[in-house]
Amino acid sequence: MELKDALDIYLDEIGSKALLTDDEEKILAERIAQGDARAKERLTTANLKFVVTLAKQYAGKGVDVEDLISEGNIALLKAADKYPRHTAKRFVVYAAPFIREAMEKALGEQSDTAAQQIKREESLTDNTSSADEAMIDEIEQSLDVLDERQRKIICEIYGIGSHAKTMAEIAEEMGLKRERVRQIRDKAVRKLCKEHQALKGMLRN
Repeated sequence: MELKDALDIYLDEIGSKALLTDDEEKILAERIAQGDARAKERLTTANLKFVVTLAKQYAGKGVDVEDLISEGNIALLKAADKYPRHTAKRFVVYAAPFIREAMEKALGEQSDTAAQQIKREESLTDNTSSADEAMIDEIEQSLDVLDERQRKIICEIYGIGSHAKTMAEIAEEMGLKRERVRQIRDKAVRKLCKEHQALKGMLRN
């Protein structure tokens, strides 16, 4: 709910921004070429709605709309830096390839991360052996080096005290993004490996 509210507020804010005319864009392009930061801000701010439009086209493909908008906004700034002073193209037409490339890159990276995680999860499921039991024992002995959130994520990923859960399930349960859960898990794993050398070979991913 908080993310949706934040997105709605953002959409309301940018929805009030007036579009620029051809002449205004040309003037701003000239000023940007001279290093005018305010001109760059005005050009990009007036076109934030276009980024949202493109982000919605990629919605439902594995990356949150908010993240796609963020990547698109960064690309919009890069496009503004390179926007030719004497082009006949409107800025949105010039910037569109920059924005699409950034969003597609984010989708590709998320897809790679998801595929790697699925392999790791399948490996944990398929290899229930004495080695796994030894690893769980070592982890349980080292949990006190983790903070509460790290401990919860590690226990749920490795099924300590309950059945093992995927990072997607944990993310939904904790109200976090899956990538954030992965980051917390990785930091926790580093702490565990530092505390118990025996875990280094077991938890490397």
